[in-house]
Amino acid sequence: MDRFDSEDQTAEVTGETRRHDPTLRGWRYYAVLFSLCFALFLGAIDSSVVATALVTIGAHFDDFVRLQWVVLAYLLVDLGFALIFARVSDVIGRKWASIWAVAILTVGSLGAGLSTSINQLVIFRAIQGLGAAGVYSLPLTVIPEITPAELFGFMSAVSGLVSTCSSILGPTIGGVITTQSSWRWCFLFNVPCGVFAIAVMLATWPKQDIAGRITWSQLDFIGALLIIGTTVLTVFALQEAGSDTYAWSSPTIIGCLVGGAVAAIVFGTWIWFLSKKPRKISPLFHTRVIKDRVLLGAFLVAMLSGYVLYVILIELSERLQIVNGRTAQGAGIDLLPFLGSAAVSSGIAGFLSSGAKNRSFETITVFSAFTALGCGLLAFVSKSATVPAALYGYQVILGFGIGGVLVSGTIVVKLSASQLDSASAQGVQAQTRILGGNVGLAIATIILNARLNVDLDGTLTPQQLSDLKRSLNSIGSLNPSQVRAVGLSFANAFRIQLVVCLGVAVVSLCCCAMIWQRNPRTFKDLKEAGG
Repeated sequence: MDRFDSEDQTAEVTGETRRHDPTLRGWRYYAVLFSLCFALFLGAIDSSVVATALVTIGAHFDDFVRLQWVVLAYLLVDLGFALIFARVSDVIGRKWASIWAVAILTVGSLGAGLSTSINQLVIFRAIQGLGAAGVYSLPLTVIPEITPAELFGFMSAVSGLVSTCSSILGPTIGGVITTQSSWRWCFLFNVPCGVFAIAVMLATWPKQDIAGRITWSQLDFIGALLIIGTTVLTVFALQEAGSDTYAWSSPTIIGCLVGGAVAAIVFGTWIWFLSKKPRKISPLFHTRVIKDRVLLGAFLVAMLSGYVLYVILIELSERLQIVNGRTAQGAGIDLLPFLGSAAVSSGIAGFLSSGAKNRSFETITVFSAFTALGCGLLAFVSKSATVPAALYGYQVILGFGIGGVLVSGTIVVKLSASQLDSASAQGVQAQTRILGGNVGLAIATIILNARLNVDLDGTLTPQQLSDLKRSLNSIGSLNPSQVRAVGLSFANAFRIQLVVCLGVAVVSLCCCAMIWQRNPRTFKDLKEAGG
């Protein structure tokens, strides 16, 4: 008896709902796949589209002090609710959870685009983040469920391509919109797109039964609050202390770090308690999901690759603008080699694992090695003011690794999780990837500000240094020698950030060993099991 059989028996004992086949076929499958990928595109692009518009937004509202909250409010809410949204779909169904997620994202986008103050913008960005949590995590849960086994390789390539490319295209699109039009359209373009996605879902998505269907009274609200506390408090403390908004020794930072640690311990205990035997409340995920060696390995790789991906997207764009003098639009264009190679590797990873043999261990290991190699090469790229030609080649290597890792990880989870745990396992994977990315950005901020303090002491006045940390727009007020010193400091920080990414990528490569299986489950097995 394998673990899938034993878990099916567990479902019968605990009274959890066995799944009716949710697979779609024919034109309905492609229509729903398109709508979900389109929603995923909107959610992923929203996480980075504002990056190149921040300076313009700060100047519009004449407020650079609270400007970071335009990004932070979105990221914290997105991080806190990714897994929760996947679980809510077990109550109201995948279709309506997806529709509500897109609707919330659309409303938040409309409010953000029409905001008349920085406070309004922050509030609506938080609403955007809530919708994005569902728009990002639900497609990663639903698309594998609705896909016939014979099309899973195709699906993996398409969804991986959309997820990776939209994140990378965000800064480019944001730069073009800000340069050619108004920053408000960075948000308003979501409104017609969101309405279109909802219309397609309503018109084409049939009613479905799903595994583990629960009621509102069974939803784990306590676990939801605990995971929000764990992730939000921890990332908030790292981000705010790293940006010098608060001192590390301040009561606010210490309180958040302690609160986050306590919430994590209580959350783990709570999930263990709910998983011991059948109870009225169904846990966000069963402990068997993280006890499974293969799934745990996939989650760790997702978290660590998320760290590398987020740092590269934000910090490389920033380096190109500050060190190499590129415009926001130009920096986005310079990231296209990363995009192209990620697109290629996404397709390769899906193709290699879609046949009669499960090659997900081999693919995720090889692509993880490319990721580590790319980080190592980028870490020691020239600090010259001109863009080194090698930087484009190194992007190709790194993008090839990241794109393949993301798709291979999705395949590992789909083939390794039981039917009953498939949705929650995909939700955990989405949550860990976002968590890794947010922690990566916080640590990158800590490294940057520490480097600025060391390199620019005596070159900039304390007020100039403080202004620089709040807004890159302040560089315009510096003299040429100070501008060169700032560029060199950013180059030094980028090198350290990438060395850390190299270490993270090496650890991720080691975690791939956890995914190895002697006789791994194949898509043929999945099809025969009705999954």
